[in-house]
Amino acid sequence: MSLSRISSSEPLADREVRSLAPAVSRRLATSLAGRGRYLLELLRGDTAGFVDDGATPLNPQGQRGIDRSGPPWGDAHMHPIWITEYTSGTDVEGEVPTATLTTVGQIASITARFFVRPFYVSPLAPYSRAYFRGFGTRLTSGTAGATVRVYGPDGLAGSFTSATLSTTGTAQFGTGAYAAELRPGWNERLIQIELTSLSGGATGMDIGPLSLNQVVRRTH
Repeated sequence: MSLSRISSSEPLADREVRSLAPAVSRRLATSLAGRGRYLLELLRGDTAGFVDDGATPLNPQGQRGIDRSGPPWGDAHMHPIWITEYTSGTDVEGEVPTATLTTVGQIASITARFFVRPFYVSPLAPYSRAYFRGFGTRLTSGTAGATVRVYGPDGLAGSFTSATLSTTGTAQFGTGAYAAELRPGWNERLIQIELTSLSGGATGMDIGPLSLNQVVRRTH
């Protein structure tokens, strides 16, 4: 007797698994055997000892098994997708900020270009958004405020999300800004940071470091 490929291509309907529902032998056997092999292939990442091309489809990475790229391929990893740190400089600490804003209404524009790992594209998939995180430090004394806008794939011609900060020292922007409608592969998004207020002797704000991050496991 030789083993043959069995997969759960015929999942049982709700009416077939209710109490006292009649058991159709072929469909029941196919479902039970197929689901077991399906789960084993996802767990092991191979054909589970069968000499064939496998019962499960390949994951978004082009491999077999769970790849943690979000449903239906396992909970997604949470990690930074794009980062800009302080750049090299000649000041005391050897670094300079990503941008320095000194006039209310002044805007720093940054183009973020980053790679998103392959994932199953669906509404609110984890990798379909990358949330903005960033810091601002007011210059001299007083209070400084700023707004960040993260634009969608259409740039200035399209929609954006935003977040604000107000600080007497160093503070983090709020959590409302994110890069939307991301696709597997290379993506590019425009980020604008505007100095919105100065008071109490503040003369401006240093901006940075900044990042875009994958922050959920299953859905937004």
